[in-house]
Amino acid sequence: MLGTGWVQNLDTYVDPKESSIGSKNFGLRSLFTVGDVIWVFSGGKWSVLHCKKGALYPPREDVNSPRRGVRIEVPYRHSKLGALEPFTRERRSAWVEEMGHSVAATLIKLAHPDQSRSLCRVVLNVEDGLGISWEQRAKELPSTRQRDEANSATGRAEECRSSRKFRRARVQRQVQIPSSHRQKDLPAYYRSSRNRIWIGVSLRLK
Repeated sequence: MLGTGWVQNLDTYVDPKESSIGSKNFGLRSLFTVGDVIWVFSGGKWSVLHCKKGALYPPREDVNSPRRGVRIEVPYRHSKLGALEPFTRERRSAWVEEMGHSVAATLIKLAHPDQSRSLCRVVLNVEDGLGISWEQRAKELPSTRQRDEANSATGRAEECRSSRKFRRARVQRQVQIPSSHRQKDLPAYYRSSRNRIWIGVSLRLK
């Protein structure tokens, strides 16, 4: 919610996300194309991010907030705010249709055989029957040699009363990091040990 680095008007420093892609929270802020306020509920707490006023800090306790997963709510913008246009029904319909075509490529790569590390379900509710429901699962495949890891993932998107199914296979291999690169700051999710790293290929099968 706060991004990373020194937080304006607060004498505090927020560390970059660990073992994750990105750090400035621009992905979350892309929801300002929809509305002026982003509500986030997770881990028994809630917070809010306003496009003009910034984030509420610290997060507040909430008995109705989900203990697992996250719920995000964005009230639609009904009037123009600077360069931000109202999020009309026509724009909502086009938005859901466009997202329906890209949801598989975005989410299926987050499926993992270890359920505790896997993204299993995403539900997007818009209104009037518009929305997307995505469910996915992954399973391990036999490895071809030592230090290989393989898995396949399947996902199903329910979008505006239509349904599509996707399947993907991924093979990863551990390789030695060249000594000239061992001091580089590599994300933890790529590393398998101090001097080894995972390199992989992902193929869409269906």
